[in-house]
Amino acid sequence: MTEVPDASERYLRQLGEGLQALGPEESAEIVQEVRSHLAEATAEAGGDLDVALARFGSPDDLAKKILEERGILVENPAVPPAAGWRRAVALSIDVLFWMIAVTLLSGLGLGILPWLMYASPRPLRIVVSCVYLAVIVFLLGRRWLRPWTRSCYQSMGMQVLGLRLVRVGEKTRLVRAGDVAGARRWGVGRIYTCILTLAVLCGVGYYLYQVVWVNPGRDQQAAVQGVRNDSSEAVRVVSEAYCLAIAAAGPAEPQLNDLYVPSARGIAQELAGRHTAGRLQCYTILSVQLPDYKWPGPGEMGRPSGQVVAVIQVAESGSDSSLAGAYDYTLVRNVHVTRSGLTTSEWFGQWQIESVKVEGS
Repeated sequence: MTEVPDASERYLRQLGEGLQALGPEESAEIVQEVRSHLAEATAEAGGDLDVALARFGSPDDLAKKILEERGILVENPAVPPAAGWRRAVALSIDVLFWMIAVTLLSGLGLGILPWLMYASPRPLRIVVSCVYLAVIVFLLGRRWLRPWTRSCYQSMGMQVLGLRLVRVGEKTRLVRAGDVAGARRWGVGRIYTCILTLAVLCGVGYYLYQVVWVNPGRDQQAAVQGVRNDSSEAVRVVSEAYCLAIAAAGPAEPQLNDLYVPSARGIAQELAGRHTAGRLQCYTILSVQLPDYKWPGPGEMGRPSGQVVAVIQVAESGSDSSLAGAYDYTLVRNVHVTRSGLTTSEWFGQWQIESVKVEGS
């Protein structure tokens, strides 16, 4: 068989792309037939390939003519476009893989660049990092969008949904691979891509489950336990309330906000009144109790999760140093957790006096 030059190979390859709607078997047969005719035409033209190609016309026009002969280019084509939901799902899968690739490569680069440029000025490191991110986003975006614009490529999302781009005349059309005559619905490549996509979706779902559900609860529980392990701050709040009463200065408005919940501010006036009456000259912290905290769900005594309670017993002595009474102070602390980054969490909140009752009442 006569060898066909490289220029004709490009012609035949472009013709094959234009005949994809016919299926791989029929399009390959047509390309092979055209190859033979082209070799014969080249021989008749004395080896002048340009003259031989001019007889066939452009590959796009020839492909369009062949499709018209087979009823592809009509109002109700034999290879209809794929459903919109299939296009949307395929594009979503591609975007997901693109985001994962950008995240991994960006994290890798931003972790290495500061180490390589540790001696460089900070503005230069920022500029280099931004340029690196822009290049990564551009290159990966170009790589992931190419299958949606050229019929010779097939993206991962297209493989999972069984779609492919075919040229029909002058346009490309996203169709179901099963609608193309002779095309296989399932192949090794599609099975592998489906398994990979399923594994990635499971990994992403597990990660989101950890970040959104498990980690916040774990951080909250750790914060509550940390507060319960250190009750000295609750003792300090009670001591400060007594010191202000004994000093006869009376708590100022900011101190009331720090030491008492809004509904318990009257306790400060009661302390000042007992001191004025001589029944409070000194005090002694007798005990600190932390009721059992239930996790998860509501805390002790039906309180919301994240609210820790401490009960501090205080003995008061009058001006004659005799025991004037014992009081149980209930303090609460609402523990709030904030996250800085993916793994670091911080918690805050302050103890406040909520109520008081006379011991034994």
